[in-house]
Amino acid sequence: MDVDRIGISHESLRRRALNYIDEARYTLKNLRNIFTQLKKVNQKELDTETVSSIQASLVRYRQNIEETILHLQLILNKLGELDEFSQIRKNGLNRLSQRLQEKIQKQQNPSDCKMTKYVTFDFTNLCGLGCCMHQLIYCLQLALENERVLVLKKHHPGDIFREWLHQNMLPLSDKCSYLDSDKRSDSINCPWIVKVHKEHNWLPHVLPIDMNKELLRLHEAPFVWFAGQLAAYILRPKPHLAQLINVTLKSFKTSGDPVVGVHIRRTDKLIWEAQFHNLSEYMEHVDNFFDLESDNLLTMLRRHDMNGERFGSVSERIIRRNNSFQAKRSVYLSTDDPNIFTQLPYSYPNYTVYGSPGRSQSANLNMRMSVNSMNNAIIDIIALSMTDFLVCTFSSNVCRLAYELMQTRHVDLGDATQLFHSIDKLYHEEDYSRMKFDVIIPDMKVNLKYGDVVEITQTYWNGSVLVKLVQSNEDIHHKNQKDDPNIFTQLPYSYPNYTVYGSPGRSQSANLNMRMSVNSMNNAIIDIIALSMTDFLVCTFSSNILRNHVMVRVGGGWDTLSHFLSKYDECRKINPCKNAFNSVLKFCKALLVGIKLFYISYVIRS
Repeated sequence: MDVDRIGISHESLRRRALNYIDEARYTLKNLRNIFTQLKKVNQKELDTETVSSIQASLVRYRQNIEETILHLQLILNKLGELDEFSQIRKNGLNRLSQRLQEKIQKQQNPSDCKMTKYVTFDFTNLCGLGCCMHQLIYCLQLALENERVLVLKKHHPGDIFREWLHQNMLPLSDKCSYLDSDKRSDSINCPWIVKVHKEHNWLPHVLPIDMNKELLRLHEAPFVWFAGQLAAYILRPKPHLAQLINVTLKSFKTSGDPVVGVHIRRTDKLIWEAQFHNLSEYMEHVDNFFDLESDNLLTMLRRHDMNGERFGSVSERIIRRNNSFQAKRSVYLSTDDPNIFTQLPYSYPNYTVYGSPGRSQSANLNMRMSVNSMNNAIIDIIALSMTDFLVCTFSSNVCRLAYELMQTRHVDLGDATQLFHSIDKLYHEEDYSRMKFDVIIPDMKVNLKYGDVVEITQTYWNGSVLVKLVQSNEDIHHKNQKDDPNIFTQLPYSYPNYTVYGSPGRSQSANLNMRMSVNSMNNAIIDIIALSMTDFLVCTFSSNILRNHVMVRVGGGWDTLSHFLSKYDECRKINPCKNAFNSVLKFCKALLVGIKLFYISYVIRS
């Protein structure tokens, strides 16, 4: 199958539907908060029986929605894996990775180091390992964009990160060094990323132009994939460090069971950049992952028609374990707070915990800036990137780096964009203010319109964010609406943006004095057939006329569930015309994503 068979629109809609699931979860979180508040309602205001009834309804509603969301997520994940799409995605990303790595290798090792041009960088303003790594990613991207070789200036006494790179990682260039660029007037000094001018129009979140189209089709967050590829080139360990990394990976990868990576950053991060988060906040999302995996196992075992398909690595491993209906729960823990290695197994005894308390000890502030501590940190980062799902805080460079490296695992994960949950910030690549988002669901209460461009300044993780409006497009309002003897005069007046078809004369012939005549019946059957040929119906199924319509469409092979809407008799309400057409508006908004997904499913099955 050709990679071009995967359309960008198909992939965008599938990914968007998965993101909507997270938004629904935030709503459920608010529902749980309301439920907690309801328990505190003054008994004088509501009697006990009423309060109990409301509480029971809320519990039932929450459980139903949670189960629906969980299974919808499972189905949508499978949608992206059917018909060999998963393997196409993996193969395509793998080819792009090979192309990019070959390009970097060739550019970093020119035929003549004396004639080439350079980007140089000096680690004089030392920060932590994750921070330094993202700085190097930035510099390598700058060199790649300008077709130059990136070299590091000679390290100074106390430059621990530079020394660590020299001892443990393969050189950025096998041929060229800083001596080749020394005293060259045409060299570019790579600036510190936090000091780069805001108007730099290509950094970050840009792609190599020769890979742009393929990456947009194959990966949800191609700029994260690109950062991961640059990080993978920089982090090519020498044999002694590679051996230590492999020992750690074998400790939790040999069983074949899924493992969630949990990174908990405390210490100095809480002083300047981040807030404290309890262990339970992380484990809530770990539990969600394994709940989904267990449901996935049950579904796969019951659906014999799906067992022959090829799915992602986690699903394949679980389905082989026919002796269990529950996925084994394991986490790989990385933290600078050693106490969590005691707290986690005590609070969550059903989890197996991997990781090293010793590496956690070496992350304290007194030992952090040493070669040994950096070795421990990079082992944890690579181990986190090799798990099946990440739960962390993206305010931490360490977890963002692990997430970026996770994107390089094309063979077993394909597109790993969705395999994380950040407790605090969004992915921002050390440049949070430059992230731009398009508004795709308008919110007129705060005057955000479809197509507006915003910057996110704060994420609350309850379905709300604080945004800054960057630009606005023209506001377009849609109003919608049904039938009584005055409908043909009321509709154009009340809803001038609609074109109205139909016959006032046929409407007149339907009054009680004229209804039982041949002419009136002719008019009625003309309307019935005309209604059956429309694309969507809003009606009352208390009417035999509309029930006959359904039988006509079923005979024609239509899926009635996706084409008809039955509501209570709107015409008997105070304002039937407005109520009925408003139901069109509400229904269309609510099921817009669903209709698109039905179309996607039809295309795939075809």
